[in-house]
Amino acid sequence: MSSRLMNRTNPALAGFVLMCLLCVLGGFTASAQAHPYHESSLELEWNAEAQQWEASLRVLPEDLEDALQFQLGQRVDLIHSENIDQHILRYVRKRLQLVALDQQGKASANQTAQWQWQGKEVSHKAAWIFLTLAAPPPPVKMRNTLMFEVQESQINRVFYRVQGKRIPFDFPAHHGGTVQELLPPQ
Repeated sequence: MSSRLMNRTNPALAGFVLMCLLCVLGGFTASAQAHPYHESSLELEWNAEAQQWEASLRVLPEDLEDALQFQLGQRVDLIHSENIDQHILRYVRKRLQLVALDQQGKASANQTAQWQWQGKEVSHKAAWIFLTLAAPPPPVKMRNTLMFEVQESQINRVFYRVQGKRIPFDFPAHHGGTVQELLPPQ
């Protein structure tokens, strides 16, 4: 009796098992090709002694490569492409700005400070970019549109450190790079 059961194939059951296998394998393939979220995280702190902003930016390597490819019009690799640090710095300077505010809270017309490169670390999970910016001190307004041109679902999180507190701000792409005001310590 068991040999008869083993020799018979139920076409409906076989079809169901095949469909389940295809769904599982298709899910693994899709998850390997793309990730479901697009987020950057920026730790930002004013160093009063050095009179500069210090920033640690964490991004997904493939998202940064997509943004640089969009900017340069050619494929890039964060580890092997020539002059990649200069390309990243140029991109960050264009997409992440701090503008000094006057006593009335209006943007200062004379903003010449540029982010300065301090280094990067790249792994398959994250790319860390380290930057400094000499002046302006708080209060400032920040504009953050990193990767908005390549990811509609991009969210840029900023954690402003002031007097031992970590104050979060979100810059979602669907808001077009909302400007946030960072105040001095009270």
